[in-house]
Amino acid sequence: AGTATDKALVPSNLSSIGTSQLNNDAGFITSGGGFTYNSITSASSPVSSSVSNHYGADSSGGAITFNLPALSGLSGGEEIRIKLNTAGNNLTITANGADTIEGSGSTYVMSIAKEAVTCVASSGTNWEII
Repeated sequence: AGTATDKALVPSNLSSIGTSQLNNDAGFITSGGGFTYNSITSASSPVSSSVSNHYGADSSGGAITFNLPALSGLSGGEEIRIKLNTAGNNLTITANGADTIEGSGSTYVMSIAKEAVTCVASSGTNWEII
């Protein structure tokens, strides 16, 4: 119930409307870009990753092995995000089985603090790094 003005986003009510009050039937409202945040360290290694997850890594205590899921069970365009927040040792991203990373190898190494990559599933057997 209410008037059209009550439901409109106007300067007088903008600060009082929360996303829980909005109709999300179309699925446009998400939190954090739809990604789940995970903090990882060498104690977490080896990491079994999942799509639609962001991993914040601290390799100061030791190397981290980061295993990508098999592409055979994914759709093209699904993503995994990784950021090496604190460096000290390598974070090695490893493809599953015969899958490749950037079309050639089975690993990708991160070693620089604040370095971030997004691994994007292709429609074949290759992970793209952006």
